[in-house]
Amino acid sequence: MSFTTAGYKPPQQKPLKKEKPKHKRKRPNGAAVVSVFVFILAVLLSSFIIWLYLETKEYTNTFLPGIFVSGEPLEGKTYDQASDRLKVIEKNDFSDFTYTFEYEGGTSVYTSEDFEMAYDIEKTLDPLFAIGHESGMISRLLSMLKLKAEPIFEMPEMTYSLENVEQDLKRIKEELDSDPVDATVRYLPSESEPFVYTDEIVGMRVITKDVMETVKEAVESHTTGIYVIQTDRIEPDVTRAELQNSIRLMNRVTCSLGSGAAAENAELAILQLNGASLGSMEQFSFNDYIGQRTAEHGYEYAKEPAYGWEVYGIGGGVCRASSLLYQCALGAGLEIVTRSASVMLPEDWEPGEEATVSDQGLDLVIRNNSSMPIFFHSRVYEKDGNKMAVLEIMGERQAAKIQIVHESELLPAAAEPLYLLDSEGIYARYTDDRVPRNAAIDGRIVTTSRIYYDESGLIQKEETVGTDTYEPIPECIWVGTEVRE
Repeated sequence: MSFTTAGYKPPQQKPLKKEKPKHKRKRPNGAAVVSVFVFILAVLLSSFIIWLYLETKEYTNTFLPGIFVSGEPLEGKTYDQASDRLKVIEKNDFSDFTYTFEYEGGTSVYTSEDFEMAYDIEKTLDPLFAIGHESGMISRLLSMLKLKAEPIFEMPEMTYSLENVEQDLKRIKEELDSDPVDATVRYLPSESEPFVYTDEIVGMRVITKDVMETVKEAVESHTTGIYVIQTDRIEPDVTRAELQNSIRLMNRVTCSLGSGAAAENAELAILQLNGASLGSMEQFSFNDYIGQRTAEHGYEYAKEPAYGWEVYGIGGGVCRASSLLYQCALGAGLEIVTRSASVMLPEDWEPGEEATVSDQGLDLVIRNNSSMPIFFHSRVYEKDGNKMAVLEIMGERQAAKIQIVHESELLPAAAEPLYLLDSEGIYARYTDDRVPRNAAIDGRIVTTSRIYYDESGLIQKEETVGTDTYEPIPECIWVGTEVRE
């Protein structure tokens, strides 16, 4: 209840307010929203494109920043400008470059032109110019950002040729390479100074290993330098001092040649040996050196006992010369390559000391198995009506002393005689004739050995030279073929 000053006042009802009519809010149109978004995006994109264009337009046809060649920035340079700059760098890098070969007797200097040194512009610039230019502005911008963080520093691609220098090195080698030349000695037996010497010459080989590899490194690094070409000395096998110290008397043999045609033939061959020489490891053939024994060469008809009974021929007696050489070579320690014994026991030598030769093939061949040349000196002189021959071999001695030993084993002749029919009746005519041709001759088996001694007399080595068999010959008697009446 409510009261007033006048008393009780009944409650009064408030008048109802008049409500305003509600209006519905209009929703935005979807197409309009999209249009606004597209507009804003277009504005942003246009702004980005404009910004991107402004950022990259300077490098549309030039190198991007952050690219360096030989320390030179290419930023903002066109391809042609960079190419011109690379040519300047090339000139500066190569103009003063030289490389020198020094060698015995000469010097060769090579410049960059000799090496054809140059920078390959296309190989150097093409891949660098392609950075940021293969796609659009975005790719260029990304490349610029990457280069800003990681700049590229390149050296120019270099081209060169070593052909000229290789050819010159070949020329130097051909000029300097030489084989050693041994000292030599000639024997002139008729001169007061019979031995004439020439000096040895040292050989040379140019060492080319690693030369061009060193040159290549110098060219690629543009490093001027000098290369001293090394050589190897090649010593000769024989020096003059060695020859002078080594030529000594190796052996001397003296023998009697007898007299008559056989002695004349032997003398002719022996004197031919005078002044002959033989190099180290060379062979000497008696037949090849003496030649055929013919009347045209001064040889006479004489007995040849080495071939049998009553055998005669042109050059008979020459076996005395070959046997003299054999004995001298044997005692000098030379190698006996080929030698033949006589058919019968020799008359002029002890069994095993002879060497039979003939124009039909039997030969005496010796080899100089020493390290120095050997020389023959021979002479013939008269003594008590006989011809005497001396043969000397001079060279490097094989030992202080060489002893030749002949060991002989007897081969007895048959006790019964051998009857020979004389069909021509020269020695025996009738069947009851008995004409002795020869007495029985015992045979021999002879082994020849060689013993080498040193200065103190101790044996250095022993070797068997050969074994000869001389068959025994029975007593031979001629018997005629005609019946006596």
